[in-house]
Amino acid sequence: MNIESISLIKVSEDILSIIKQNKQPLHGKLSFEKEVIINTAKNILEDASYFSQKDPAAEQSIEYVYHSYSAFKAVMYYRISHMLYSIGQQDEQLYYLKFLAKSISEKAKVETGIEIHPAATIGVPFIIDHGIGTVIGETTEIGSRCYFLQGVILGSEGIGNNESGKRHPTIGDDVEIGAHVRVLGPITIGDCVKISPYCVIRDSIPTGAKVVLNTEYQLKMEGQGSILVYGVVATDKDTIAIYGENLKDLQASFICSSDTRHRVSTHVVENSNRVLSIKINVFAEIPDNTFEDKNAFKDISLVLKKKDDVVLIINRCKAIKKILYHQVQEKNTAITYVHQR
Repeated sequence: MNIESISLIKVSEDILSIIKQNKQPLHGKLSFEKEVIINTAKNILEDASYFSQKDPAAEQSIEYVYHSYSAFKAVMYYRISHMLYSIGQQDEQLYYLKFLAKSISEKAKVETGIEIHPAATIGVPFIIDHGIGTVIGETTEIGSRCYFLQGVILGSEGIGNNESGKRHPTIGDDVEIGAHVRVLGPITIGDCVKISPYCVIRDSIPTGAKVVLNTEYQLKMEGQGSILVYGVVATDKDTIAIYGENLKDLQASFICSSDTRHRVSTHVVENSNRVLSIKINVFAEIPDNTFEDKNAFKDISLVLKKKDDVVLIINRCKAIKKILYHQVQEKNTAITYVHQR
């Protein structure tokens, strides 16, 4: 299905129809330069074309996306409201167009469950797929070829009484954001970044990064102060990084309640209040079929201690399992660990 399957004339007519449906009577007759409408129509068609290519369920049909997808409709309404808002922002005599822009934006929120402020700047093409619960704030900037799923919030750090000015994120080109991700504050997400579902991002992310949230069961010991662990991530084939607060001077070790064959050594290679990086090595001889047993490492727990007192136990951690399985699969079971910094 090529882009000519829906004409610019058709989209331009739909744009004018949406504007007239939302027009407030007190503002009199509206007139626009033809070029402004045509450019907005081109952007909308490019969004629909990109959506039809990227989403297998769209069956590569621009018409299917254009007429059937409410998430696409939210982006289309944004393009129209942003056009009106921009005109009203630049021309004092047409200031009332900002009210019309917000009216169209509010209608889109009710009809689609997606809220995009008309002042936000979003590159072309852009996709929101599924989309319910997505919120894009006023000073957000988004690059081209970005793909968001449902429940994504690009918001400010505070709730009420936020300062005016830049307070929402800047997103680069070719960024993919999974469901229910929250990106908060005037931070920057670089190009080609992929963020997995349910992450909460408060710091800038460099270009090309993959942000993953691994869920762990964390057992905190009573009376041990404010030790917190936000996540554990495999950063290399033999290294995990623990992110949290007050992690300085922690020591790490493993316990295994069910299978003593799995002898694991640990060595801290980086330790600060917010990051604890640990090298892991399986050094006992393990039978060849261990890797085939998916439950082989289920009872291994990472124990964090401070001054010989147990501070936190992390159970069933996906990042740790990933490394242990990898080492067993590669049969790295007879390596003598050498301390390195």
